Amino acid sequence: MTADYKVVLDACVLANAGVCDLYLRLAEHPRMLIPRWSDEMLEETYKTHTEKLNWNPKIAESFQRVVRVAFPDACISDYK
Repeated sequence: MTADYKVVLDACVLANAGVCDLYLRLAEHPRMLIPRWSDEMLEETYKTHTEKLNWNPKIAESFQRVVRVAFPDACISDYK
């Protein structure tokens, strides 16, 4: 079964490691949802990781790279 439900994962979801992991696992095969986010949401996630959650910037940058590579179609720009 593969579902085509598009779900916007904003910075609140992406910054929370447990919740983010759950949603991204649901986006893997067999896909239960299609994740969507914007560059602005990823920027806000980076700020949250580094400024509020005190992640090492290299780890936060790694997270950014990994989600972009794993879900190349997730980033949207025509959402407004």
